[in-house]
Amino acid sequence: MFKSKNISNKLEANDDLELFVSVENKGFGFITFAEFKKELFYNNGILNAGREKIAILESSTVDIIIENVGKVPVSFYDLKKFYFEASSILTNNVKLVVFNKSIGAGYINLSDIPKRSGYGLIYNWFATDDARGILPVGFRIPGETDYNTLIDGDFTASELRTKAPIWDGTNSSGLNLYPSGIRNANGTFSFLTTGSFNLSSNDDGDDSEVWGTVGTSTVSDATYDKNIGTSIRGVSSTEPSTELVKDADGNFYSWVKIGSLYWLKQALRTTKYNDGSTITSGLNPSNWAAASTGAFVYPNNDETVII
Repeated sequence: MFKSKNISNKLEANDDLELFVSVENKGFGFITFAEFKKELFYNNGILNAGREKIAILESSTVDIIIENVGKVPVSFYDLKKFYFEASSILTNNVKLVVFNKSIGAGYINLSDIPKRSGYGLIYNWFATDDARGILPVGFRIPGETDYNTLIDGDFTASELRTKAPIWDGTNSSGLNLYPSGIRNANGTFSFLTTGSFNLSSNDDGDDSEVWGTVGTSTVSDATYDKNIGTSIRGVSSTEPSTELVKDADGNFYSWVKIGSLYWLKQALRTTKYNDGSTITSGLNPSNWAAASTGAFVYPNNDETVII
């Protein structure tokens, strides 16, 4: 029996969230047990803590694919990794029944997993300067003093970046940067899958500062036209009172403490200001270049990109 509550919004906010998982494929199609074992044990699927921890139906086809008997919790990151490695043999109708003490029990569809990865949306500087606010309550756009704590922390590029199959990092810092790329001031796009750029609150007249990592570099900053579009990461000087925080769209985010600051672990993906009004979208290159109010766009202007 599936739990009736879809808790995907809470799962998407925390790659490290520990879950007890039962994956079912009832009535939606079958795979052979041999195929499943190959995916699970040789391609580092969801559970890799040993066969004795898993009860699997030994049949020619597998109806209930996995039954995690409650001894081995897995992370939401592991589920995403499993999707990328095993989706070729699993139908997108598979439901994952999950349990975590802090969020309770519920389900997520296998097909939802690639939509919940962390690229986020791309915003221009004007969206960050709007009095209506754009970040979850208690968080702000980081300034130079904030992101200098990352530079001064001597993190390597790998330690700041998310893991494969998305990027090339270890994410040991917990910051979990995604290579969302940028929208240039002329409306074109660059660096999707190869660079993380994030808006700063610093205002240098006609220009704004951007911080991030690209190529082999650790965190660095540069000055760009205010019409450039990048990701947004929130930061707070005060520890949030809850494990997850929520934006005006209802998206959840988790956070990590680095030094004395608390950083959102996912790029912002709200389409609304905090008063509920809609942020402008759908601008063509010339309108993007001429904009003087807040706007957002999907990375590479591609709404199929997982955010």
